[in-house]
Amino acid sequence: LNPYNNQYLLPLVVNGTVNIHQLIYMAPHELNPEKWKSILERRDYIEYKKNNIETSDTYECRKCKQRKSYVYQLQTRAADEPMTTFVTCMNCGHMFKF
Repeated sequence: LNPYNNQYLLPLVVNGTVNIHQLIYMAPHELNPEKWKSILERRDYIEYKKNNIETSDTYECRKCKQRKSYVYQLQTRAADEPMTTFVTCMNCGHMFKF
């Protein structure tokens, strides 16, 4: 962390808003919030998508016996073959197909 490149932290230290003893215990997103803003937004977006995914209770997981799963279909073989159904358990992450 170069103090001359960080335009947010240097004025806080010079003005005395941030004490030197506080500086060593600050988290990285507190030291340079402009750099970490996009990283934290992406993390929050991924967490939001993971928690708000549409689930199904049609299939039972073979590993943990729970019925909360994410189901999607892909055409993995020739066009005259049926689509392959992929099921991912939302509890343990076990993935199976049929």
